Amino acid sequence: VDPRDKPFVTGERTPEGFFVLKGGLEAAIARGLAYAPYADLVWCETSTPDLAQAKRFAEGIHERFPGKLLAYNCSPSFNWKKHLDDATIARFQRELGAMGYKFQFVTLAGFHALNHGMFELARAYGERGMSAYSELQQREFASETAGYTATRHQREVGTGYFDLVATAASGGTASTLALEHSTEKAQFGAAGPQGTDHAADLVTRLLDEDHDRLHEVTGRLAAAVDRDALAEALEDLAQTLAEHFGREEQAKGFYGILGARSPEHRAQTARLVAEHREILQDVGHLLTLAQERPAPTREVGRAAADLAARLQAHEARELSLVEVMA
Repeated sequence: VDPRDKPFVTGERTPEGFFVLKGGLEAAIARGLAYAPYADLVWCETSTPDLAQAKRFAEGIHERFPGKLLAYNCSPSFNWKKHLDDATIARFQRELGAMGYKFQFVTLAGFHALNHGMFELARAYGERGMSAYSELQQREFASETAGYTATRHQREVGTGYFDLVATAASGGTASTLALEHSTEKAQFGAAGPQGTDHAADLVTRLLDEDHDRLHEVTGRLAAAVDRDALAEALEDLAQTLAEHFGREEQAKGFYGILGARSPEHRAQTARLVAEHREILQDVGHLLTLAQERPAPTREVGRAAADLAARLQAHEARELSLVEVMA
């Protein structure tokens, strides 16, 4: 028996010969402390989504290893709504992050999304046939403006790469290329079947929705008067901006479509992308300040007001370019 485990074993054996362990949080902390000097991060698997338990584990590790990175499985095996209300679920990961759980993941999110998505399609297809699949396809087209790329499945799986290999090997004479003259290439353009005008309309609508969300978050930031409110608003702002900027910078996003218009537009979008990096860096700096104890609340508040003004100016420059896409 490992000396670290001795306090937690009963001395009994299972029919298979395994030691019987008195498990629990203290045993998990002891094992975490044993691995902490050697591991990049420490992961404690839990049976329910429990912030109090997560806090006790984090404190047990950080007491001897301050700042040690922690991992948390936001498991699909948990019945989330059975254990937590909606408000707690919404803030669950933010509170974990404040405790030091910097690597948070859902182990089987793809498994559940794939199975439920296929179930819904099969059920709808059984009721309405090809109408159900066509509706799925339209949702794919709409998602392209947010970065979705799998509408053209042949391209997605790398068919174009193997076409290039065949072309090179045949000296350009290959007659069995998969994408050339294919139905996918003929019917699915870069911006979907309705062309760039359709994509531009979707991008503009999504841009307006994002800006509304940013106004709400910056409003909370301006109204924050204490450390916790400032930190929470800045965390939301950082996440909202990262998602918003990511959508804009996609090849089929606002900047991608606009940049394809001309070299001048590409230069304009490049300057806006550079501003994205500066803004995200400044938000991160402010969040670090807001999380200090004691936090320089007035300093952070003034800097947050300056940041909000910069965001408004950045947004105004974006809106002036929206007319180009009309």
